[in-house]
Amino acid sequence: MLALVCLVQAKRAKRGVSSPDEPMYSAIDSVEDLFTDPLKWAQRWLMEFRDDRGDNFMIVVFADHWQRHFNAVKHAIESTQT
Repeated sequence: MLALVCLVQAKRAKRGVSSPDEPMYSAIDSVEDLFTDPLKWAQRWLMEFRDDRGDNFMIVVFADHWQRHFNAVKHAIESTQT
């Protein structure tokens, strides 16, 4: 667990995240980007895990998965707030 905490903290520091609220606002911005330009969003996310920054393998599937995931969570939240 400590290794995961260290990894997350290192990623946050690399991205310049300092405020505890910043991840929330970054997540909101990221979802907006996901629906505005899903291919660019997916490429940016997958860049961290790839050696070739131009690799487009599975970009469409990755973006589609996260759009569906977001919509499912959104629906679940909305349907329980009655």
